[in-house]
Amino acid sequence: LPPGTLKQGANVLAVEVHQCSDQSSSSYSSDIVWGTTLAATQRTVNTIITNPIPDNIVNLMQQLRITELMYDPIGGSEYEYIEMKNVGAAALDLTGVRMSNGVDFVFPAMSLEPGQFVLVVQDLAAFQSRYGTALNVAGQYVGRLDTAGENVVLQLPDPYDAAILRFDY
Repeated sequence: LPPGTLKQGANVLAVEVHQCSDQSSSSYSSDIVWGTTLAATQRTVNTIITNPIPDNIVNLMQQLRITELMYDPIGGSEYEYIEMKNVGAAALDLTGVRMSNGVDFVFPAMSLEPGQFVLVVQDLAAFQSRYGTALNVAGQYVGRLDTAGENVVLQLPDPYDAAILRFDY
């Protein structure tokens, strides 16, 4: 029987029996005896996940948030920045996390501790001239934030093709 034909519990089996014999023979009988036994076994199929999603990828999805987006600042676009925060309880490996659409940026090898902030900026020299050098800056993005608004996407590192956040302003 094909897999899935029998279900646990009652099943109906239909059987048709034909008797063929030479009726001219003296040993001909109209009696028929038929018996059958159905034996079935249930196989347990274990699914083995050979490539589980790494904890860091799950943590990035649950814990990394855009907390501030500075667009159209006084003085010009060179003072623009995007701030992110680790809102969770575990450190995050940001290596390869990407920003796309209005701006393009790929995080270098770095981690973000619980509660810690990180910034990506439009122009590092201009940003530091205004805000100082004490802030945690991952680097400069390419592009600029459109003052009319747009969609900014924070994505998982390659090879994962999923958005952590899609942010419209």
